Amino acid sequence: MNSARPGVGVPRAGTLLAALVVGVTVVGCSGGASEPGAARENVPLEVRFTLDEAAFTAPPAPQASVPFDIVSSDLDLDGDPDLLVNWHHLARLELFENQDGAFVLANPVGDDGSGLYENEGIANIYAPTEETLAQARAAGVAGVYVWHDPSPSEDWHFYVAPEEGLATLELRANRALTPRLDERFVKRSDEFEAELAIDTMLHFQIGVAFVATQLAVSASLPIFVGADLTPVGTRADLWKDDPHGIAWVDVRGTAAPEIFITRGGLMGTLLPPHGPKVDRFFEYTGGDPLYADARSAMPGGYGRGRRVEWVDIDADAVNELYIGNTDSPNALLAADGAGGYVDIAATLGIDFVAGDTFAWLDVDGDGGDDLVFIDVAGFSVAYNRGGRSFELAAGDDIGLRFPAGSEPVQPVGSEPAQEDLFDALSLNVLDFDNDGRLDLWLGGHGRERKQALYRATGDGFEDVTAAVGLDAAPLANSIVFLDIENDGYVDAMTFGLSAVWLHNEEGNRFTVEEVDPQWGVREFTRAVAVDADDDQRVDVVLVGHRRMVVRNETRGGGSALRVLPHAAGSDPVGTVVAAFYANGMVRVQRYGSALTTQYSQGLAPLHFGIPPGTSIDRLEVRWPDGRSETRAVGAGEDFIELRQ
Repeated sequence: MNSARPGVGVPRAGTLLAALVVGVTVVGCSGGASEPGAARENVPLEVRFTLDEAAFTAPPAPQASVPFDIVSSDLDLDGDPDLLVNWHHLARLELFENQDGAFVLANPVGDDGSGLYENEGIANIYAPTEETLAQARAAGVAGVYVWHDPSPSEDWHFYVAPEEGLATLELRANRALTPRLDERFVKRSDEFEAELAIDTMLHFQIGVAFVATQLAVSASLPIFVGADLTPVGTRADLWKDDPHGIAWVDVRGTAAPEIFITRGGLMGTLLPPHGPKVDRFFEYTGGDPLYADARSAMPGGYGRGRRVEWVDIDADAVNELYIGNTDSPNALLAADGAGGYVDIAATLGIDFVAGDTFAWLDVDGDGGDDLVFIDVAGFSVAYNRGGRSFELAAGDDIGLRFPAGSEPVQPVGSEPAQEDLFDALSLNVLDFDNDGRLDLWLGGHGRERKQALYRATGDGFEDVTAAVGLDAAPLANSIVFLDIENDGYVDAMTFGLSAVWLHNEEGNRFTVEEVDPQWGVREFTRAVAVDADDDQRVDVVLVGHRRMVVRNETRGGGSALRVLPHAAGSDPVGTVVAAFYANGMVRVQRYGSALTTQYSQGLAPLHFGIPPGTSIDRLEVRWPDGRSETRAVGAGEDFIELRQ
């Protein structure tokens, strides 16, 4: 059961009864008594959403910050979507497990068995000062105790309990370091380093300029770190994290998807002589902890990570990871054959410095995924040449022209800097008109954060934004795509100053419908579209200053077929599945694209809505290695696992 407020009902012409019904308050289980997702030709269509604010079991969402992103995948392969909420550098990463359509926090503070830690083996570096200081004193063990103020913008705390004689400490940071203690204990100090000699029990603080900072500590005594006073030996390399894009995909052949989290450098580019950053990487174990830390497999680097996506560029069933960086070259991480990864972007000519908004899809029809990205010139395309260097071309050559009046990307080093840390620009791959071709949707462009749509024509693209009514769409900070009424056509929902449904009218036009303003959706709410409660209707999960689920309780819509591609060793991202309907409609989807956000990549079964009165007869599948197959769809089938 859940408590929910009624949302907006958007009936089609001739459904006045549904329009009256939407004003009735619904209390009870989501979905009511009707069959989940059932297509009923004799039931009037009533598009209905309810806002479920009791869907999350967790402490209140942080009020002093807004989320950076939200990502979904199936963490334990139990068939339902789970969530990762990225609060940037301002709050801890949150892992939510789906339990019967509700989301339960799986890594609470003080009882975090997830293994998804900022620093390997240390559950939490942040701790209240007085409590932790008392705990360190009570330990009665000579050593150096290190923890961070609960606020990421404040200082590091040290408590030194020396044995007889001096305790020596060497500190090094990648941003300006300020020792806050009596000068008699400071042997040497410059902008990034300090050497201390302490002969008495002493509590003091070390300031390191905010944010995305590294603090390396070496000491003559054992070091204990964080709220749990975890022993780490006599050396510690501690990070206050700056998580950006997340990729939640199985790439190692483990029991469930791995999690990759790229780090940025929020205030300034990381450069030598400071040590390189290492992005976080976790393998699912299902034990205690839930994930094993595998960041040692990732190469160090100085890139300011933004967007990430796995792609199989060479059709060998082993995925590579493309990282779009800001003010630094993009990276492509490929397996090195020894359990690690190496950056091969420069070798293939795709180490672009501008281009952290991108999409992978087969543009030229040769079977290999090409890279479409946005740089200072607007759209560019890097064509995949099968292991050779990618071939760069202007997007204009194939009809991809950046909308007039919007600046695509500022040149590196331009003044004044205009970087928007919560950039709304996104590039999504979808088939909006069910013609069997993958189109491109550009979201959040320009100061007004508008939408643009490019229809694939077979030999390029054409801008159909005005023709389909998307020029009337309002400002949007985030966008999700879903087939709300299961009519087979993908709709969109955007979130900015208001929540808006962009209703796809059979691929011909998008109509703009405002969702209930009483929901009070804040400007920087992040969203992901998933079937949270397994009723064949796609819902929308929202996280901002509140966590909530927009339950899709549409009546009289169609049914759905979900399709999940599988391959040995890794998720087969890039698999293209075309659904052929009895009414002549053909809808195509690319596995790995449906749950991409501005920054991240999640995975879920492909959702094909089936309008009343028709059915899906067959699927045509093209795997990343170029092999194809056809699979008949039987009467009543609503879930199909495809295995290569």
